[in-house]
Amino acid sequence: MDGILQGADDYMAKPFQSREVIARVNMQMMIGKKRRELERSYLERTAELDTIAKYSPVGIARTTLEGEFLSSE
Repeated sequence: MDGILQGADDYMAKPFQSREVIARVNMQMMIGKKRRELERSYLERTAELDTIAKYSPVGIARTTLEGEFLSSE
């Protein structure tokens, strides 16, 4: 369990079944694939927003729900 606390993605105590190992490896691979897709999508959206902010003919401002000014472009 110390491995999880130090940042490991998964942990299995001995003895374990080969089917469980295969299932967990498969799950970690699926999670990794989804993480890469989300990171790519995030970078794509961030680039789009940067372009909009850079070339927009109007100002863009961010506020809290209470109307407190956070930032502008």
